[in-house]
Amino acid sequence: MDILKNNDATSILSKQSRLNFLVPLALCITLTLVSTEDAAAGAFIFAGSANGENLISHPKGYDGTGGELDVRVCIVPNTPNTTSMEQPVKNAIAYWNKRQPTTSNLRKHLPGGESNIDFESVFVHELGHCVGLAHPNFATESGKQGNERNYTKSTKGSDYTYDIAPGADGIIGSADDIRGDDKNLHWFRLDNNNPFSIARVIDTSTYAREVSQLPNGDLFAANGDRDVSTLYNAPNSEAVMQQGVFSGEIQRTLLHDDVATLKLAMSGIDEIANTGDDYTLNLVYAGISNQNCDINVSFNDAKTGFAVCKSSASLSGNHVLLSSPEVFFDPDFNWHFNNAPQCSQSTDLVANEWRMISMPCQLGISTANTVEAVFGDDLAPADYNTRWVLYEYLPASGYRKLELTDPLKEGVGYWVTTLDNNITLNVEGEYNSNIDQPLGDGTSNGKWNLVGTPFR
Repeated sequence: MDILKNNDATSILSKQSRLNFLVPLALCITLTLVSTEDAAAGAFIFAGSANGENLISHPKGYDGTGGELDVRVCIVPNTPNTTSMEQPVKNAIAYWNKRQPTTSNLRKHLPGGESNIDFESVFVHELGHCVGLAHPNFATESGKQGNERNYTKSTKGSDYTYDIAPGADGIIGSADDIRGDDKNLHWFRLDNNNPFSIARVIDTSTYAREVSQLPNGDLFAANGDRDVSTLYNAPNSEAVMQQGVFSGEIQRTLLHDDVATLKLAMSGIDEIANTGDDYTLNLVYAGISNQNCDINVSFNDAKTGFAVCKSSASLSGNHVLLSSPEVFFDPDFNWHFNNAPQCSQSTDLVANEWRMISMPCQLGISTANTVEAVFGDDLAPADYNTRWVLYEYLPASGYRKLELTDPLKEGVGYWVTTLDNNITLNVEGEYNSNIDQPLGDGTSNGKWNLVGTPFR
């Protein structure tokens, strides 16, 4: 049963229920913006027929100046579940800061029961709204029901109605959807219209919104829906910004489409990567506090019937600058709070033998990712370079010995050896999903890469 629980509707939660992420139809905006049902929709918050289809939204604090943009995230003191929220909030921040594209990011059997809702998954989604991203699908704000909400985000076009038909493949949200004069709001990859892939450079030279720029044969922008994922050989994958979460399900790691949309905004006002107005978003967990906060998180059933990010905004040309974003959760749900690493893997080493490994868990989220932090409890850091050592392979220059302070990456192969017997490597982190590893750096064509299968 596909349900929505919000301030206008009361629904019964069941194990089969699909709950919908919410962005309010009016986002408490300033008088510089006009809010309609389209204004809270699309790849970017406020893009739509009222304010303009080409709008790109930016996090609080961006003023057109490049560099690192710190955005402080606070848990409101004295809200319900204050301490329980801390680790999931930290994890969600780390996912967005890492910006690692993954596939197979849908995982069933949430710890604690199939009727529970994963707080961390929902907060990853809402945090995306609070930095400017919106639903890539119609979602509830379109007024559509059931699976029709999964069509790619658009305005109604000149006939003032949504034109929708699933096309020959029968899958809603795919590239052959027949959409009449609907105006697409979803930014797609120019060379393949594949939301489960990502370009090396992300700006308006590689991503576009106009359907006239689609690859030959495509009729509309495809979105990162779980049903669409089967068409791109990426099953069990879905954009975290796609509206909708099943009870008992985990969806925490970002899809290519999520990362690409944020990086498009990070290309700045000129929408060209690697220029002076580019910024790097750095979300900072600022604790349980109401001081110097940019995004506030709390439980408050007077503000939402499930979960929502509310924000003010101002308009500057084709760019929206967010201010005062707040995330609210309804406490009247069975929320699951993730407070421990979900992935733990081990492998045995044989003395005086080289072993190729790669990381079986996603590091740098709830656990540290340096060589010393990952292996230092199994192999003595003081013995590095004398009793054990770790190498990586760089396409441009060959093998390189890592330092203890170097970060380890998922999807990369490493060579490790030790002189000691009875060594077992243990790695803990978050669910890894499937990690995409780009080959080379864009300048090393024809060179070898070293990729690995975790602990095999």
